[in-house]
Amino acid sequence: MFNREALLNVGSFDPQWYHAEDMEVSLKLIESGGTIVYAPDAIVSHVAEIGQKRFLAKRRRDARGHLRIVRKYPRRKRVGPGFDFIGSSKMVLAIAPLWVAAILSGLPFIYNFYLNPEYSWQVAQHWWQTRFLLLSLALLLAHELVLWRGPLGVVNRGAIRSSPRRILIAIFKVRRLTFSWSIALWQGILLGLSDAIRGKNGH
Repeated sequence: MFNREALLNVGSFDPQWYHAEDMEVSLKLIESGGTIVYAPDAIVSHVAEIGQKRFLAKRRRDARGHLRIVRKYPRRKRVGPGFDFIGSSKMVLAIAPLWVAAILSGLPFIYNFYLNPEYSWQVAQHWWQTRFLLLSLALLLAHELVLWRGPLGVVNRGAIRSSPRRILIAIFKVRRLTFSWSIALWQGILLGLSDAIRGKNGH
């Protein structure tokens, strides 16, 4: 909720903004000397995102809007509290590149082992492939451990509790969702970059 007069004084909402218009107008208010007040007794009924398709579409829009706001209001120039539209998604953002790197670095091994039974004796000759694969797997394992200890670990543990007899299936389903989430965030970032280059949607 905004004070009408204060909102009009900063130009109100820009109709060109693509998503996250409340955050952007809040930053304009703070920049002009206004104050955002936390009201602990206020209750907001927020419509939950039901279904994976809608959830991923929202994450895509968040990343796209986030890029515009960060570009126009970089942290070094911003007054007031910090913000992060993608929140714990910073960890999710890394999932797709790590998995792609691990798969691509593992393909030469799988391909050569299948076609050449003696390839295992030649691994030393392919030291750069071996190091890249080991590095990818190490980063993937480290990321997974951090993911379980962070806010998203609650989601992992909740999925396991809901299917105690099918733990591996539950983990696979959650990881498939987080992988799709990561892809959606990267899509949003690319769309935001396209907006910035073309000067569209508030850029």
